[in-house]
Amino acid sequence: MMNVSQTDNSNSASWYHFSEIDSTNRFLMDLDLSSCHDGTTCTAVRQTHGKGRKDRVWISPVGGLYMSVLFRPSIEPHHWKWYSLGSSLAVAESIEKTYGISNIQLKWPNDIICNKKKVAGLLLQSDVNAAKIVIGIGINITIP
Repeated sequence: MMNVSQTDNSNSASWYHFSEIDSTNRFLMDLDLSSCHDGTTCTAVRQTHGKGRKDRVWISPVGGLYMSVLFRPSIEPHHWKWYSLGSSLAVAESIEKTYGISNIQLKWPNDIICNKKKVAGLLLQSDVNAAKIVIGIGINITIP
């Protein structure tokens, strides 16, 4: 794992960027919470062991956008499930606006489909004891 860059302002979220990492989600799930804020982000050019739902392998070749964002929710854990839907909608809307695509569909709970092809996937992981949620987002930016 090579840390390409890190930006940190003690009053705001940090951003970690790697040329290659095993998993952006794993990195944030393992991060010491005493030094990170809501919105701390990890991005990578390539993931070697990305993970999908039910521990399925997520292939993360160079050419996609791979990122995870850490949230420190102040709401009760039984409401955390809404982070998944909200994130999926936000990513779908971003793809629509960025690429001018109007036929984006959500395949519950974590796939974003365009022209019958999966163009993005999301994975929400949480730790109730640490009061944190990590949302991993993988976007294949080469599929129109």
